[in-house]
Parts: sequence; C-alpha cells; structure tokens
Amino acid sequence: MAQLKVLRFEGAKEEWFDFVMSNRHCPDFSHDYDIVWGPVANDNVYETLTLFEDGIISKDEAIARLKTYKLVDQILFHSKQALALLEYVDSMDCMS
Repeated sequence: MAQLKVLRFEGAKEEWFDFVMSNRHCPDFSHDYDIVWGPVANDNVYETLTLFEDGIISKDEAIARLKTYKLVDQILFHSKQALALLEYVDSMDCMS
C-alpha cells in the first residue's frame, strides 16, 4: 500500500483553527490528505467559532478559549487508500 498523507493537529492551535474555519467558509476548500486527525468541533467549540465569526472575539481570544475545553480527537478517512486500512474487529451491544 502506498504511503498515506496524514495531517495531525495537536489540540486547539492556530493551524487547526484555520483548517476548521476554511472547511466552514470556503465552498471550494479541499485538501489532499488521506487522513486528518485532530480535535472535533463539538457544541462548545461551535459557540466559540460563532463568536469569532461574528467579530465579537479575536482569533487569539478564540484559540485561548478553545484551549480551556476538553477536546476529543477524531480521525477522518478521506481516501479509498485510508479506508482500506480499516478492519472490522468486534461490536458491542450498548443497550443491555
């Protein structure tokens, strides 16, 4: 299998912030990464992003706020080559 191109963000930093904002506001935004790994933008994060988008807080203020949140990482598979790495292992019944 060919080497995969991976983009990993470690926490709420400016590069991650810019990537998220580009995804939100640039209709033609694209990238050539097979896998993107970094914090998920949950409801708390969206509230801060909205304050930035509305001009209420600066980018630096937004990033500073985001650093106080407990952010959980997500891994996004963006290519067929990346998806081919996935292997079903098991499932759990969470209802019992």
